[in-house]
Amino acid sequence: MEEAMAEEYKRDLRDKMQSFVSNKEKEFQKKQEEFVRREQELRATMETSLRKSISTDFEHKLRMLEGANKDNEEKLRTSRQKELEFLKKEQELANKEAGCPRRSATSKSNASPPGRPSTSCG
Repeated sequence: MEEAMAEEYKRDLRDKMQSFVSNKEKEFQKKQEEFVRREQELRATMETSLRKSISTDFEHKLRMLEGANKDNEEKLRTSRQKELEFLKKEQELANKEAGCPRRSATSKSNASPPGRPSTSCG
């Protein structure tokens, strides 16, 4: 009888131990699944944040480059205008030194009448 009680006691302890181990394995599995879920959420959040940051940085750099390009185009336009003015003045000076007044293409006042040779340096 004592042996039967000892066997039943052992069986009961074994069942409790198996139940305990099974419960701990289930808890561990749940914790592991929760960890994986949180890790995925964190990765998704970080990825979204990183994409926004990269997008914002790109847009900022693009605006900066567009502004710099616009400034450079304006400087180029100004430089070309100054060069044109310089070349016109240089031409006028060369015409004055040669003793020829500069005639505009649309001006008819300095033009010779038909059949007469031109006396200007045109």
